[in-house]
Amino acid sequence: MGLAEISRFDHPVLNDYLVDGAYDETFEGPGKPRPHYAPLLEMFSSLPADEIRRRKHSADLSFLNQGITFTVYGREEGTERIFPYDLLPIVF
Repeated sequence: MGLAEISRFDHPVLNDYLVDGAYDETFEGPGKPRPHYAPLLEMFSSLPADEIRRRKHSADLSFLNQGITFTVYGREEGTERIFPYDLLPIVF
């Protein structure tokens, strides 16, 4: 998919992505990425869902192994949790 052919990204993670009246660093409008983000979105949209899950799991393990965690007191199922994060964050 080339830059001129990009009209929307058909990836489950982006299905509910809403471009409303607020400024969006990545998209100019629905399905219309800003030129400097198009290569990243092309690569991202070409990844199968299993690969994205694998990368998320790998990042989770890295956070856990490096101690990027917090403790939840008063729960029996375990207290150490990794900090929540987005694998592909929205840029403000």
